[in-house]
Amino acid sequence: MQAKLGEIARIIARAAELAGDEGKAIIWFKHQPLPGFGKTAEELVEDGHADSVIQDLDRMAAGVYS
Repeated sequence: MQAKLGEIARIIARAAELAGDEGKAIIWFKHQPLPGFGKTAEELVEDGHADSVIQDLDRMAAGVYS
């Protein structure tokens, strides 16, 4: 449980950097399916794929969109 909370906090912080707002990042995390995955970031973390979400955020930061 503690590890997942750490992953969630890391993902939301990274998404907030990109979105410019923590509230927007939380909405994205819970509601926006990631292209290529068909699941939200929240669902992917629940399934044990937090690293995939971070990699997707890193690609977005680099200007690569799926």
